[in-house]
Amino acid sequence: MTGSGDRQTLLILGASGDLAGRLLLPGLGGLLAGGVAGSLQLVGSAREGWDDGRWRARVADSFAAVGATGPQVDAVCDTSRYLRADASAEHDLRRLLDALDPPLIVYFALPPRITVAACRALAGIGLPEGTRLVLEKPFGTDAGSAAALNDMLTRLVPEDQIFRVDHYLGMSTVLNIVGMRFANRMPSRAAAVRELLKRGLADTLARDPKLRARSADFGVGETKSNGVE
Repeated sequence: MTGSGDRQTLLILGASGDLAGRLLLPGLGGLLAGGVAGSLQLVGSAREGWDDGRWRARVADSFAAVGATGPQVDAVCDTSRYLRADASAEHDLRRLLDALDPPLIVYFALPPRITVAACRALAGIGLPEGTRLVLEKPFGTDAGSAAALNDMLTRLVPEDQIFRVDHYLGMSTVLNIVGMRFANRMPSRAAAVRELLKRGLADTLARDPKLRARSADFGVGETKSNGVE
């Protein structure tokens, strides 16, 4: 998003999910409050049968959680729309895109396999010129699926209109953990560190139901410690 003044449409696929409510919408609220998001039409979409009122309440709560206030914050919240759609169904996505005004930003707040299905569906529809695509990690489920997804995306839009987001990239804590893991080159010590990290993740998931609900997206669904699914 830019502060150019040109009105843009931000479509969040998976708008009813944890990622949208806990990270995307609060982040958007901060951008709006800071005046750096430009003129924006916000549209949420998911399979749940929500209406505009319920969606706007979620948007307002997320903005309030980070203290986002101001005329632009209010305007986006008051004019935001919710359109029900199955992101993996071509006919639903076609109807959804027909209802939106370009230029368009599509944010895939979806599990990897649904993101792939959505991209396949979009390939059968085509996207308005200038559309930008934003994807969150995990990007695919392995190297092969990530490469296939990259290929699919570049058939939809040019590479410079694709944005891959890792909201933990560059965090000092993560970098320290990676450094600690690979600094322990003795097999027994490296195995101990891996087990420590695995148990720590399981403990975190067990305590946080929101993270536990997304654990399958990150390939940790088989963790047995603390009864995590």
